[in-house]
Amino acid sequence: MPRVDSPEPARSRYPLHDGLIERAWRAGGCALVDCLAWSLGWSWITPDANPALTHARELALTDLARMRREPVPLSRPLLILNGYHAWAGVVESVRKQLARITSGNPDDILAISFMDQTCFDAQRRRVLDETARWVGLNTPVDIVAHSMGGLVGRFCGTTNHPDGRTLHIERLYTLASPHRGATLANIATPDATARGMRAGSDFLKSLDASPTTVRRLITFTHAKDPVVGAHNTSLHNEHPRWCSGSRVLSHFSVAHNPIVLATIARELRSEPPLFDWPPSSLPTT
Repeated sequence: MPRVDSPEPARSRYPLHDGLIERAWRAGGCALVDCLAWSLGWSWITPDANPALTHARELALTDLARMRREPVPLSRPLLILNGYHAWAGVVESVRKQLARITSGNPDDILAISFMDQTCFDAQRRRVLDETARWVGLNTPVDIVAHSMGGLVGRFCGTTNHPDGRTLHIERLYTLASPHRGATLANIATPDATARGMRAGSDFLKSLDASPTTVRRLITFTHAKDPVVGAHNTSLHNEHPRWCSGSRVLSHFSVAHNPIVLATIARELRSEPPLFDWPPSSLPTT
């Protein structure tokens, strides 16, 4: 994968992984998230209601095993963006999973968390600063973003910001992101980020109207999502790619859904799609 200015290993250019305490925090969180996803998420999986995904889970699990055995270099740097005040272990778990089914090297992927930040401007700054130190802002990237992270990714791709900085985003994959607003944001708004995720907020209107470098936006969701609401997870007049999800933690388990992971990984590996996702397949919940 191309780097900038120096042939140094990716880890030495990756500030989020430099400190022992930070690495331990992320590793411990990742182990807990992995255990939780397995014990509470996929042990409670519901049958796929999407007619395009008949036997898809079994096919995806088989294909994920193949991809783990046959790593393929990434064509572009890959960023993983975390959700609203989410623990770093969540994004670290996604980073580890995607590394195993793409290049095999976790240091090819930059994972960014926003646990301590309360506004979209600060979150955007963090992504741009970390990416600038890692590969530079002129390098095209792909992004996988969970929940609020999808909005941060889109915000980083806007080209009308006063500071003139932007990310060049080839593909932005969003997992249960509140592109039309979040259900819970209409109930509780403890900070500026939450207020920005209200349906019809000034931030969302501005985001929809802003010019962007994002060349492809691919949205995924779980049908049963009480946090964001499945109908909110795509742009207006568009439909997300949806799965039925899990009986508990459905908003969070989308990032561990083997069908979603297999779909994204095959695109990152420049392989043909495993499933057909009809654009008319819109969840009703």
